[in-house]
Amino acid sequence: MLANYRHNPDNEGSFILEDVSTMKKLEAEQLKESQLEAAVLSAPPMKVYSRPILTMAQEIVKVTEGSWSELHIVMSSLAPKAWKDGYSAATQQCILLMAMAEMTSCDTPPKVVISEAVELGKRFLDTRTAKIINECLGRFVRSEYFKQSQMKEDSVHE
Repeated sequence: MLANYRHNPDNEGSFILEDVSTMKKLEAEQLKESQLEAAVLSAPPMKVYSRPILTMAQEIVKVTEGSWSELHIVMSSLAPKAWKDGYSAATQQCILLMAMAEMTSCDTPPKVVISEAVELGKRFLDTRTAKIINECLGRFVRSEYFKQSQMKEDSVHE
């Protein structure tokens, strides 16, 4: 959702629709846009409107999307089975996979990424989940996959 978000205040004005199907299509599009706007705006306003933060968030979303399958396999070896199959498994996995993608593709220090992921776990899930996220990302940083990704990054910067 964040990758597609573009803040545009409603300044389109009025328009006339010629048929009901066009009206319903427009209503559905506006509802979808409103839901996206509400999701983005539920974050602290100063962070939503900070262009560098929004740009970085969009980049992390794109990197996560591009490496989802590969990182999901790695994540499966790090997370406890009961955790992966729980009621909020999708949210847990998204937090974990986005953190893994950021650590392998961005210049953000792993300690910062882990701290942010733990805070997301606390905010959107619970303290127990946050501890598991911390443990899984700690394992990830020590994993051979992460070490190899850092060597690739180092060779790209040379």
